[in-house]
Amino acid sequence: MGKFLSQEQLLQTAVEVGQVPRYLYKYCTLGTCLKILENRSVWFATFDQFNDPFDCAMQISEQYTKEDWQRYLNSLGVEFLLRNDIVEDVMANHDVALKMLKESIEGIKGQVGILCLSDRNDNLSLWAHYADNHRGVCLEFDLLADPETFSMPKKVSYDDAFPMINYLQDPSKVMDALFHKSKDWQVEGEYRIIKFKQTGLKKIRPESLTKVILGLRCDKTNTKKIINLLDSKTYTHTQLFKTVKSDHEYKLGIAAVSRDG
Repeated sequence: MGKFLSQEQLLQTAVEVGQVPRYLYKYCTLGTCLKILENRSVWFATFDQFNDPFDCAMQISEQYTKEDWQRYLNSLGVEFLLRNDIVEDVMANHDVALKMLKESIEGIKGQVGILCLSDRNDNLSLWAHYADNHRGVCLEFDLLADPETFSMPKKVSYDDAFPMINYLQDPSKVMDALFHKSKDWQVEGEYRIIKFKQTGLKKIRPESLTKVILGLRCDKTNTKKIINLLDSKTYTHTQLFKTVKSDHEYKLGIAAVSRDG
């Protein structure tokens, strides 16, 4: 008899076959960086906390049958006679059916925590947008060092239209739809990690934080704050870098920074 793979084994396999990168990046302001270091935690946001009002949007298929509704209501434990009354009502009233579907889907979405990461540490747009115009930082995480937190990343798909889901036939498609965004955001190269019924702060293993990359405009005072936390919160393994401008291209590089000041 076969056995189920652990989160660690699944993530290890995904990295080995090139399904996901081993290292992913979090762009953030100095304040957010300090909180992550102090609390040893990252934030799993709910969809309504995102800056894009279209994020996690989806189209709801209206192709459903009485049997679909019966099966769905049965899965919720609705009593037989009441179930039949509800089915008759929704089949006769499109607005009632759509309202029920939307409320169910929104209820699921509201219980999902989402961690947004990128596959690059040199994205000019992300440095400007999420790292306080290069005054913040970019954090590098080794996914294999903390599979409980960082399983299982999935690359975001960028589309012109909302993903279509048939909730009654396959409720799991709600989770799949959370990995879709507008093509306007394609430059981000985003990966997402989602956790059901886990929102807000989630502890990380300190060893998963492998690099802190300082923005071009991160000054000496704030650099010192970061170094003090790295030295006092068991991040002795974490490397410190700073971005540097190319002399001939619209590109950033990174250079090692001494933690001795």
